[in-house]
Amino acid sequence: MRNTRFKPGDYVRFLNEKQEGKVSAVTGDGKIIVDIEDGFPIEALPAELVLVQPDSGNQISQDQALPETPEPDMGYSVHDLSKQFGISHQIYCAVIPSAQQVSTGPVSIYLVNSTPMPLLYSLNLKQGKFLKGLHAGFILPGAADLLAEKNRAFFMDYEGLYFEGLYHQNELHLPRTRLQKHFELNFPAITQHFPHLPSPLAFARITPLFDMEELTEENLEQLVGKLKDEYGDLNPKKTSAGTGKKSPPSNDLLRSYGLSSLSQEVDLHIEEIIDSTSGMSNAEIVQVQLARFRKELDRAILQHSKKIIFIHGIGNGKLKSEIRRELKELKMNFKDAPFERYGSGATEVLLD
Repeated sequence: MRNTRFKPGDYVRFLNEKQEGKVSAVTGDGKIIVDIEDGFPIEALPAELVLVQPDSGNQISQDQALPETPEPDMGYSVHDLSKQFGISHQIYCAVIPSAQQVSTGPVSIYLVNSTPMPLLYSLNLKQGKFLKGLHAGFILPGAADLLAEKNRAFFMDYEGLYFEGLYHQNELHLPRTRLQKHFELNFPAITQHFPHLPSPLAFARITPLFDMEELTEENLEQLVGKLKDEYGDLNPKKTSAGTGKKSPPSNDLLRSYGLSSLSQEVDLHIEEIIDSTSGMSNAEIVQVQLARFRKELDRAILQHSKKIIFIHGIGNGKLKSEIRRELKELKMNFKDAPFERYGSGATEVLLD
């Protein structure tokens, strides 16, 4: 037998396939025989494999099934998650695989709060018009809460997850936006999203639920200041004598520059979303456009916008048809955007 870095009992993963399993033998010419999860042996070269876990010395029969239940909670903290992922000022869902079954095994679902605000939350499974509670609770700032440990098959009967959150403080504070998000669970696969992180964290999938920095008063003030520098003060305001206080930007002031925090315009032309469509089919392009549509619609709802206009163009009508189909399913009001500005290529969604 030739020398090789793999030996019987090692748990390995295929580099170019979504398969993993246990080494059962090494042939005389240096090839590796891997028994995948259904017991089927596959022959591979050492260069086609990566070691996940070496043989621990415990002799396990080849026909013994791999674990079907989730491993115990690893106790990831917000330091492990937010700081190692490089994410801050966000609330997000992290899906982390079990150590030995990255692409097929059970997953742990975490809610991570890297904002400075405590949060009451509810996470539900979505099936059609109905919701089924998965977990609810209270999460502190800088905390990572384990919500569920489930086999992947558990989620197959559901369309996705629905998250609701409400900031909670015992002290006096200004009202904050209620958080709502419908999203599909993104399962870990063999591709490492965070190659610099150790073991299962490298394969975690992240779904942002809220970003505190997306819309703030500071951002609006910077926007208005930039517009004033370029176009002058189109809507001068009298200040109270002797106060010297600057009023925050109002909707009327933004409208004087043709903008409003209560309405948005989103261009869904593919060249505005990605740099190149080389090698993409028309169906794949439409899916990219629909993903942007859903993201911007969720954001407008969270920001309490009164309306949002989606510029989809005319084309073959597929994108417009899909957008309006989804809006009907969501029971949202919509109409053709003003013809004099958009022609027949835009849909206006009314949110109030």
